[in-house]
Amino acid sequence: MRIQIVAFTLLLAPGESFRGPPSTPEARAHESVSLDGGSVVVARASTPQFGHPMLAEFMLDNFTNLNHGSFGATPRSVIEAQRRWIDTAEARPDNWFRTDYKDVLNALRTRVAAVIDAHEDDVTFIENASAAMNAVFRSLVWGPDDCILVLDTAYGMVKNTLAYLAKVYEVEVIFVEVPIPLTSDEQIDAAVTATLEASRGKRIRMASFSHITSVPALILPVERLARLCLAKGVERVVVDGAHALGNIDVSMRQLDAAGIDFWVGNGHKWLYSPKGSAVLWVAPSAQAQITPPVVSSEWAEDAYQRAFLYTGTRDYTPFTAIGDALDFRERHGAGEIMAYMRELCAWATDHLVDAWGTEAIAPAHMTAMAMGNVRIPTTDPEKAAVLAKRVYDEYDIYIVVYRSGGDKWWIRLSAQIYLEKDDFVRTGQAVLDVLAN
Repeated sequence: MRIQIVAFTLLLAPGESFRGPPSTPEARAHESVSLDGGSVVVARASTPQFGHPMLAEFMLDNFTNLNHGSFGATPRSVIEAQRRWIDTAEARPDNWFRTDYKDVLNALRTRVAAVIDAHEDDVTFIENASAAMNAVFRSLVWGPDDCILVLDTAYGMVKNTLAYLAKVYEVEVIFVEVPIPLTSDEQIDAAVTATLEASRGKRIRMASFSHITSVPALILPVERLARLCLAKGVERVVVDGAHALGNIDVSMRQLDAAGIDFWVGNGHKWLYSPKGSAVLWVAPSAQAQITPPVVSSEWAEDAYQRAFLYTGTRDYTPFTAIGDALDFRERHGAGEIMAYMRELCAWATDHLVDAWGTEAIAPAHMTAMAMGNVRIPTTDPEKAAVLAKRVYDEYDIYIVVYRSGGDKWWIRLSAQIYLEKDDFVRTGQAVLDVLAN
């Protein structure tokens, strides 16, 4: 006899700890319970195959989204779970803010730490990479003789934060020029080495690198770069991993061994958690130096976890729903998700290079992820400047077009489990049609 679950009731006995809201019928539809020889057997039903059938799992409107990398797309089941967390918070606000959400996050840190191969005591939650990078940069005490080294491919938020430090504390920001396009990631090593040599005698207190740059989208050899900088006397290394979490394998144990002190990864991009959820990792030796952007009533000196756990009365459900995002990934296979995105992006890159007769921006191993970059077949700045808007207006396809490497213009691709090869074929033809008119 097979019995399908159709209802769920959550009962808490006196003194029983809070474990979160009940699941939805949609989530339970993936499981069934059967009685087998008197024992209860939970069987997992088949989940939708990757590609267009997965669109039903998301809340996207009827358009082709080739820009998942900017803001992500949160699965429907995760949004529904977050709404239940909100209901739970509003049902008993004192319980929620004083104990419940803290219990959830303290337990969740163990799961997140396993995803990034870290010790749970070194992991905490924060709104996004912008907040985390500001926490790192603005927690440290700077002087007018201090320098910060950063690649010119750094995200705009990082550059703006460093410009702020330069204005307020008179620190010197040293930019490393990255040659675009690249034929090897060793070119980045060489550029960093040359800049460090040219800056000999200066006190470079920190080097900042992206784990994956935004535009162009490239995986950087952050472990090598960290070791290189530390060998030249750089004191600290921070890695902006906004695009890394859920996109590529991350091992904080390896990054820690390379000498990296701080790492942040957004959850809303590739991990499928709600907007306003990110993970911050800080090496034990640096935790006493870091303060969250908001100093709350529960802040205490040398209390890294406590300081970040509560930053005032605010919505903590994007954090608690990270667990539901991990459930989604486990349901569909975290490794399978990354493999599908990586293989689809590689195929799309090769297809567009052939269709447009152009080039990829870097060797394949530097884009072995869900994002790629292909040069568009024009150097006309007027055509390139309106290309993304016209493709969206006329074909309902959202793309990112940017300029890098002189007069070269590129498209940044984002593969995702709700996309298929045909989406990139149509995009390639749409670009050609728009440029022809």
